Order: sequence, then structure tokens, then C-alpha cells
Amino acid sequence: MELMKLYQIGILMQFPFSSSLQRMTVVTRTLGEKKLVAYMKGAPETVGSLCRKETVPDNFSAVLESYTRRGLRVIALACRQLENKYTWHKVQHVSRDVIECGMDFLGLVMLQNKLKAETVPVLEELRRACIRPVMVTGDNLLTAVSVGRECGIIPAKGKVILTEALPPRDGQPATIHWQSADELPAAEVLEKASKEVRAAFAEGGAHGARPPSPGPALSSASGFQEIKLLLEEAEPPPLPRPKTAETSYHFAIGGKSFAVILDHFPDLLSKLLLCGTVYARMAPDQKTQLIEALQRMDYYVGMCGDGANDCGALKRAHAGISLSELEASVASPFTSKIPNISCVPDLIREGRAALVTSFCVFKFMALYSIIQYLSVLLLYSILSNLGDVQYLFIDVAIILSLAFTMSLNRAWPKLVPQQPPTSLVSPQLLLSVFTQILLSLGFQVGSFLLAQGQPWYHPKEEG
Repeated sequence: MELMKLYQIGILMQFPFSSSLQRMTVVTRTLGEKKLVAYMKGAPETVGSLCRKETVPDNFSAVLESYTRRGLRVIALACRQLENKYTWHKVQHVSRDVIECGMDFLGLVMLQNKLKAETVPVLEELRRACIRPVMVTGDNLLTAVSVGRECGIIPAKGKVILTEALPPRDGQPATIHWQSADELPAAEVLEKASKEVRAAFAEGGAHGARPPSPGPALSSASGFQEIKLLLEEAEPPPLPRPKTAETSYHFAIGGKSFAVILDHFPDLLSKLLLCGTVYARMAPDQKTQLIEALQRMDYYVGMCGDGANDCGALKRAHAGISLSELEASVASPFTSKIPNISCVPDLIREGRAALVTSFCVFKFMALYSIIQYLSVLLLYSILSNLGDVQYLFIDVAIILSLAFTMSLNRAWPKLVPQQPPTSLVSPQLLLSVFTQILLSLGFQVGSFLLAQGQPWYHPKEEG
């Protein structure tokens, strides 16, 4: 409260967050001061490129990598004291490019989003049903890889291949670079770089800078080593895991690299998507392009999202699930009241049950007409037909009861790899219909001939 009394800051102009720019900025004025101050937050790579080089630490990239490899979400902060020529009236009409340049780098903010308890069991259930989960996020690439390992999308023995594609420049064609995530600098080197930055902040304490408080995973090198051992030597969870190869390969691709591959390496895109597991720094339109590319490969794609950036992808996917009731729910066909992915297996089970029930209704109506036609045809051969009471009994007692009880079947509680048929003319469905027709025909003909052989049977005489 005392700090709020000393500093009363008003926001004069706001440049909202943009997924393409990966940053947002506000122009403020402190009560009692004449000059305006602009504050920026956003992706560290973007914010760092807009700051003056002398304000950005030399080991900025190494420290950023040390935090992102631990699964932390990192946001960079910067500020700029505007010149006297920028007044309240002029700021209202100036473009953000004029304000968002020559910033002073302030530091990094680390956020830790822990996995929800339902995440790992749901992903295990999907993998057992041969449904491949893929991560598409706007976070840093290494952060996404770390979270992917933690939740099990990337197995403990899986090899992650970082894919970096560069656009053509200086007359050189576009190129692709491959690097294994295991070939990145060791944790001890990154930890040393992190300590050097904290020491630099400590030296600047006399000038008003405050050292950032390290998180629990950054307190010592042994803490990070423990996390690394947990990833590599953790005991398997109680749920049975599907049998996979000892070593699997997973591509991790950034948004800029995805755009270059889409434009300059279209023939390579389908091969990358087969093993692509992590897609980071993806813009909203790139998420939609990714889903369209997977659909062109005959994949049935489901999408989970909770933000406005996911609206296009949720609408384009075969089954889009919004995990919030805000903007994403408007474009998404399905909206979950539970803000986690536990709704995904339920939707798949209910969808499969609805599909199978629809096909059962088709088979039921076809068989009902054909079987009754066979019965009438046999009776016509002896110059007879069903009576009104018999038609009423068939429609009310038999058909109506079957139609009512058919809708009471619930979805199978366990997801299985076997998929239901997706076409009315599939061999499985047609074979079932023809088999039922033959069985019914054989039963009716046998019963008809058996009745004709009885001593009490007297054929109807013509005329």
C-alpha cells in the first residue's frame, strides 16, 4: 500500500498483444513527472532484439536456454523513457514501431505452469488407443520440449531433433539445420551462466537493481541434476504403457521454421509431420495451416484450445474442443466445462458410439424392410399374406421395442485401437447386412418347408 501511495502510475496508451509481433507495450506517466515511460513485455527473443545492445547481457541466450530447458515460461521486460516531444496527445497517434525501439532491457520473468493431474493419464489412454498427441504452443521451443517430456508426449528414451529452417538471403537458397537436443550445452554450463547473471545483478544492486529470486529448480546445480535423472530413470507409471520401440525420434519445429518449410520445402513437410511432436512459437494462422497439412495426409485431427489464438484451428479441425467459455467457445464445435483435456477421451468414445449407432439404425431399417419383404414373398407363393393384426404386432411389439432399446446402448468405457467403420458401403457393414439377410432367409424358408410337411397343413386351393 505504501508503494502505491508513492507511485501513482497511469496508462495513457496501450498497444495490445499481437501473436505475430509476440509483444505488447503500454505508455505510462507517473504522477508528478513530466516524461512518459513505455514498458514492454513479450517473447525474450523479440524483446531482446528491440533493446539497446549495451543493456542486454552477453550471456542472454545461454541464461534464457537454461530456464526454458527446465520447462519454465519466460517473459522478457524492457522500458524506455520517452523524449519530451512525446505528449499525451501525440502518443495517441504515433505508431507502435516508433515507441518499441531503443528499449532498455530490464530482465526476465519466469513462470511455472505445473501439469494438471489429469494430463498424463489422459495422454496414456490416447496412446494406448493409437491416437498420437501433438503439442502446438506459442511458448519457447525448449520450454515446449521440456513440458513434452514431462507429460509423456516425448518418451524418456525419445530423441528430440530440433529443426531450424532459414529463408533465402544474400542470394543463397533456403536451408534446414538439424540438431539433436542432447547436443545442446550441458546443464552445468548453463547453470554457471545463470549464476554469472545473478552475480551481475547483485553487483548492480548499489545502483537500484534487485537480483531476481531464483525458483526452486534454479537454487543449485544438484537440483537440476535431480530433475534430469527423474526424466531419464523414472519408474513407469502404474498405467500400462503401449509397446513402443526402444528409441523413437521426434521433431521439434518453431513457427518461423515451419513457415520456411511450408514455402520452400513442401515435399519435405509431410515427412516431418509424420514424426513432428512439438510445434512452438506458432502463430494462429500457422496452427490452422498445420491442421490442414495433417488433414491432407488423411489424418483425422482433433484440437484442444482455450484462447482466441486457437479459434481458427478449432474451427478447421475435425473436432475442435474449447477448454474455456470465452472467445474460443464461439468458433469451436464443442465446449468443455472442465478446463482440462479429460474431456477428449469422453468425446472420442461418445463420437464412436454415435457413429456406430447411426450405422445400426441404417442396418436396422434395411433389414426390417427386406426381411418383411421375404416373409410376404413366401406367403404369396401359397396365395396368402399377413393379416392386419400380424402387421400391427410386428410394428409395435417387435420393431418399436428394438428401436427404443437400440438407443440405450452406452459407449464402451475403454478406448481401443480398432476404429469403427466410417462409410455406409464399407465391406464390414455390407457383410453384416448380407449375412443377416441370408440367415433370415434360411430360417424363414426352413420354417416354411417344415410347416408344409406337417399332417395338419392343407394348402389353399386356387379359385
